[in-house]
Amino acid sequence: MMAISQILKNKEPKKKTIMKRMLKFILGFIFFLSQFSSNIHAQQPRGYEITGRIEGLKDGEKVTAIVLNSSGWRMNRQDSTYAKNGVFHLEGMVPDGPREFWIEFERFAMHLVMNAGDKVTIQSNENLANFRHSYIDDYVTVTGAPYNHSMLALLPAWFFYDRCIINLKNYAQHLTDSLGFDGPALSGVFNSIEEVNHSFEMEVFNANPNQTEAALTKSYPFLGNQVNERSGHGSFMAAAYEQLTPALKNSFYGRQMKEYVKLSVGQPFPEFTLPTTEGQPLSLMEVVKKSKITLVHFWAVNSVIRKKMDDELRLAYEKYHAKGLSIIGVSSDKYADEWKDVVQQEKIPWYNVSDMKGKDGIVEHVYHEFGDPKTHNTTNVLIDANGKILAWDVSGVEMQWYLWKTLGQ
Repeated sequence: MMAISQILKNKEPKKKTIMKRMLKFILGFIFFLSQFSSNIHAQQPRGYEITGRIEGLKDGEKVTAIVLNSSGWRMNRQDSTYAKNGVFHLEGMVPDGPREFWIEFERFAMHLVMNAGDKVTIQSNENLANFRHSYIDDYVTVTGAPYNHSMLALLPAWFFYDRCIINLKNYAQHLTDSLGFDGPALSGVFNSIEEVNHSFEMEVFNANPNQTEAALTKSYPFLGNQVNERSGHGSFMAAAYEQLTPALKNSFYGRQMKEYVKLSVGQPFPEFTLPTTEGQPLSLMEVVKKSKITLVHFWAVNSVIRKKMDDELRLAYEKYHAKGLSIIGVSSDKYADEWKDVVQQEKIPWYNVSDMKGKDGIVEHVYHEFGDPKTHNTTNVLIDANGKILAWDVSGVEMQWYLWKTLGQ
């Protein structure tokens, strides 16, 4: 029989081999972790720096940089400091930049668009000690923030576009108040709105490469939500998004624009199958297939101007249902009893469905039409016979015109 000492001696080389393998593994794992850590560190967004010199700031006056999360003005504080001799310095990060910031002082504030790595200087053109306005954007000079400069260059075009759309829609209402509903006359007005949308698209996106680079790729995402709403989810949103650089497509505002594109005119309306007040599943596409035009009505028991909108829909339903109009009310309510009571007590004649999830439901997460929790949005969307978006957020004369155009008098 082999002696115990000989057995241990034979096992020693194996033990050394195992130890060497373990050591190599540990060293390799440590190297992997160091590389992984370096990559993570390298991929983290770089910070911004703001140096401000505003004559009239009080010594000790607090200055705060706040990043805006959305057009709903939800905010995240980034950095704060205190002014001394009118001078202040701020540093912070730009999450998924470029982003719009709110620079808040004790007596006033200003907007500022920054990207990672920006070294920004803010300087006043005059003493603001007795400044009585809330915003000082037009009273300071900003350097070192290219995206901010480009957005300011685009704003005049946006303001002109905005006023054109508002004035044309107001004119359509005045025309109807004076002459009654006149489909052919209103066609001139609403076709003009389409021309304005087309002109805006050409001026901003297709004028020349330099202007497109400066105005579109650096500025347009920040105005995306406003343009999207004012244009009624204009069909040009898709072309605008495609012209963004890959980096901007992956930015905070680029991802927002991607959502707008899905809900723009000419795109397929995202489908749903939801329970009715009787608990039976209702498929949107089943309704669309048997209709010439379908109106999806986003609402809730406490929606803005709900009664007025209901009255409009009743008149449209009575006039056009037999000619091919279907209406589906999609509620963003959370309490089934309240929702069902309104539908039954007010004898709403069209389909009504809901997932009963409130802000966590389909109305917000798919269509972004929840609104304020206290007063939910009330929005109409028209869908053509092919299931594509025909018009978004239409009511009054504009809704009448679309129905007249599609279904006749």
